Order: sequence, then C-alpha cells, then structure tokens
Amino acid sequence: MKAIFSEQYGTPDTLKLREVATPIPKQNQVRIKVQASSINFSNLVLLTGKPWLARLAFGLMKPKYSIPGGDMSGIVEAVGGMLPNFK
Repeated sequence: MKAIFSEQYGTPDTLKLREVATPIPKQNQVRIKVQASSINFSNLVLLTGKPWLARLAFGLMKPKYSIPGGDMSGIVEAVGGMLPNFK
C-alpha cells in the first residue's frame, strides 16, 4: 500500500510517497480503500506548522502524525471484530 508521509514542517515539497505495510484493523476499526480525498485548512496547518500555536497540539519540532489527512471516501476492505454491521 502507498502512503504520503510528512516528516517535517514545510511546503508540499516535503511530502514523500512511500510503500507501507497494509494495516490490519483493530477490533473497533475499519480499513478503507480510498477512492477520493480532500484538502482543507487544517491539513495546511498540519503541513506548515503555522500558526505556531498549533504545534503545541500537533508536535513542536515535527508533525506528531506522519501520515496527514482525514477527509476521504472509499470502499470498506476489512472490518474489526466489534463492527459486524460494516460491509
């Protein structure tokens, strides 16, 4: 599986595409094959680290979460054991 990584604050040039192991969902998670995603202002804050106050929550020197993003849609590929209604 491929993922975009952000290991430092900066411009979109700092983003890197990498091959990663396909995650196995935990009991209360689902794995989704992403068909579409979006970018919003919060993604820009996480990429640039500005305003500086945001770094208190998302990492002072580098991003706390190395794979950015959150708004997406797609197809459910795998389901954890506690979520039998997802298909």
